[in-house]
Order: sequence, then C-alpha cells, then structure tokens
Amino acid sequence: WAEEAPAAVSCLKIVYRGRLLDDDTTLESNKIPCGQSTVVHLAIKNVQDDGK
Repeated sequence: WAEEAPAAVSCLKIVYRGRLLDDDTTLESNKIPCGQSTVVHLAIKNVQDDGK
C-alpha cells in the first residue's frame, strides 16, 4: 500500500465467507473460529470526497 494507502482505518472492511462484517461486531460474534487458521479478506471501501 505504499502508493495507495487507505485514507483511514474506517475505510477497511473484513470479508469472511463472502460476507462483509459490520464495523461494530467482533470476530467472535460473527462465529469466526478461534485457535485455528482462518482465511479472511481485507478490502478497502471506496470513500467519496464529500467536500469536507
């Protein structure tokens, strides 16, 4: 991400089994197994400039 780093942490989204996880939930509440290898994807959410 040296050239196109996310603007803020809030721009990052976690995808697990094809679902975007909500920002206000934990991995445990989404039934992501603890103590074993698990594949998740980290995506950058597009943020449009709102003029602020």
